[in-house]
Parts: sequence; structure tokens; C-alpha cells
Amino acid sequence: MNRTESGIVAGIVVAQRSIQYTAVNHSEGRKLDRLGSCDFDFDLLESLNSGISHDEQQSLTDAVNDVLGDSGASRLNIGIHPAIGHTFFTLSPESHAEEDRAKQFQDEGQLLFDDHDAFHAASASLHHVINESLEVQHDLYMVTLVPSSIKSVLDSVTRSIANGNVSYLPCAQGVQHLVRSVEASPDHSSAFSLLVGQYRGHVVMSMMHRGTIVHGHTVSPATAQDYLYWAIVLATRLDVSPSAIRRIYFYGDETDPLMLEDLRLSTGSELVRVDPFAYSDISVGHIRPDFDLSAYASCIGIVL
Repeated sequence: MNRTESGIVAGIVVAQRSIQYTAVNHSEGRKLDRLGSCDFDFDLLESLNSGISHDEQQSLTDAVNDVLGDSGASRLNIGIHPAIGHTFFTLSPESHAEEDRAKQFQDEGQLLFDDHDAFHAASASLHHVINESLEVQHDLYMVTLVPSSIKSVLDSVTRSIANGNVSYLPCAQGVQHLVRSVEASPDHSSAFSLLVGQYRGHVVMSMMHRGTIVHGHTVSPATAQDYLYWAIVLATRLDVSPSAIRRIYFYGDETDPLMLEDLRLSTGSELVRVDPFAYSDISVGHIRPDFDLSAYASCIGIVL
């Protein structure tokens, strides 16, 4: 998000059989207002992708209202990961009107993912691209699409939250918000870092430089060697030596650091599980000692 948040901002991330939720009060110095998860007795991701039943949607609606209905949130941000949406990177002419750019993103996304039902949910300009071969100046964008059927369900179940003021953004962007203060410091000005989001069946790899995501891709690695291969592909695409990767941050709802071991050894980088409170100025208050804060990295990141 390029804007400065104010008031209470709530966030939701959908997991396999649960939703994570959070709310942060930006008017009180980023005070954590609530944080937790709601479990379901059905596979929520499967239902969203194949067609959710009336009873399942009602259960989801009731859960969202129970945990966020009285939050007083002025905005609700919903995190998107590969299990419920698509994220890709593309160039767009700097001179494009917003409606032309939105159509470009929607057309490209539908073609890339063979999903003609996809809705252009969000896009963020990452940086200006200087390339003499381009006749006009371009910006690189990270674009998020959500299938219309899933967006319709999520819009419906969150209708009473934040007066329907709902935004969608990729979980990777939320994690970037958490770690960018460290990565943007002068000590890391020449280094690159890799964000690795591990989800069921998919992995999101995003390369960061000076606190900003500069490129990425979504892949389906099955082995540690696959992780290494796809990280090298991404680095090569950016003309970056793999040895320039100093940190590998991992997050997601199916994290497995062992899958990153070959990549860590090959690059000599530091492997870091993202702790949302180690990198932010959020006032936490009392949290149970056994509460796994790292599991909520993207959920907290999307409300910052």
C-alpha cells in the first residue's frame, strides 16, 4: 500500500481450514487490537475453488462477523495467495490511463492463467524501468487477480465489515511491509533478499532489493532442489548472482524450512522465519507465550 493508513484497519487471510484475522489501530501508534484464527470443519480453500455451499458460506460469514463485526474498522484488507488468486509481474507504459492499465492487467492475467473469470483486484507500481529498447517509459507492476466466483463470496461474507470498504492485495506485499525497514537500511543497500511464501501446492518467490520487491514468480516446487532451481531462474532473470542473496525470508500456511536448505547452502544466505513483531513498531500487549506469531506474518503485514 502506498497510502498512509489511519484508524482501525482489519485483515483476513484464508487458510485451508481456517481464516486468520487481525486488526491494528493506526490512530494509537499501531496498536494491535485483535489477532487470531477461526477453524472450520470443512476444507475452506477447496470449497472456495469448487463452489461453496450455502451452509459453508453462512459459517464463514458468521465467523467473520464474530471476530471483526465490532472492530470499528474503517478498512478491511484481504490477503491473496496462490490458493485463491493469481499474482504476476508486468510492464505498463507510464503514460497509460488508469482504465487502460486495468484492462491490460485483466487481459494479461486471464491469458496467463487461462482464467477468463478472473477479476483485476489490485496492482502496485514497484519501480520505474529504464530500458533503451522501450520506446516509451514503463513501470513494473505486481498485479493480483481473483476469480470472480471467489471474490463474490468474499465480498458477501465481509459486507458488514468496514462498511464494505474492502481491498485485496498479495500476501507477499504484506510481508514486504514487515521487512522493508531492515532491508532498506544502508547496511543492506547492495544486497538482495528472497521472500518465499509456502502454500499448499504453490510457492511464491519474490526478490527484494533495498526494501522493495523487484520481481517474482509463482511456482510448484516438489523438492529442495526445485526451490534452488526456481530461485536461480528468478535471480538470472534479474541478472543477479545467487550469491548476492543475503537473506531468505519464509512465511505462509505450510512453511517447511528444510525445503530451503539447499538454497541456503548454495547462496550462503541467512534463513529467516518472518516474525511480524520483530520488524514492526506494532504495540502488541499481552500475547500467550505459546502463540505462534510467525504464522500471522502476512495477515499482519497486509494491514500496515
